[in-house]
Amino acid sequence: ERCKIMDFHLKIIARDHIEAKFLRIDAAKSPFFVHKLRVKTLPALFVFDNGKEIGQLTGFEGLAKDSKKPDEWQTGRLKEWISSMGAIQ
Repeated sequence: ERCKIMDFHLKIIARDHIEAKFLRIDAAKSPFFVHKLRVKTLPALFVFDNGKEIGQLTGFEGLAKDSKKPDEWQTGRLKEWISSMGAIQ
């Protein structure tokens, strides 16, 4: 369920940022990547630059303004985080 929330927000961001590549991986069908990236919590969002990991967001860490409602946050919050990693402008 939480992965669907992340997907929803990332689809919105991806449409406006063709300068970046967005890739969705189904963890259940991709055990190699889960192991290689050491994924322990879903959703997990990774930012890479020239093949090197430069950022990782675990769950919705820091996105919700209200800690009592961690699954409720605005797309802009995720966009700001991705931008702070240098992946989008």
